[in-house]
Amino acid sequence: MPQNVETTCLNATLFERMRDMHRSWLEGLQDIRQIESDFGSRLLNAKNPSEATTVCKEWMAKRLEIVAGEQQKFTTAWVGLISKVATSAPAVSTTEPDQAAS
Repeated sequence: MPQNVETTCLNATLFERMRDMHRSWLEGLQDIRQIESDFGSRLLNAKNPSEATTVCKEWMAKRLEIVAGEQQKFTTAWVGLISKVATSAPAVSTTEPDQAAS
């Protein structure tokens, strides 16, 4: 029975961490949407091709920065989840049952 309690606590902890990751991901999408809107407006209001090119370069640089940050957060969160599972998993015997009785 104690193992069931441990498993339930582990599952609840993992679920909570995954929910936090999802919330963070949604916030990141909102940031990207806002940047798309802002730079899209700037691009539409560009007065010449040179200005439009500058806006596009800034837009892509900002987008790349955000995507790289999101990937970093995602990787860090999943590594944390995996390490939590690995350290919480019960030890498994590497000997076969027939060998253990001998």
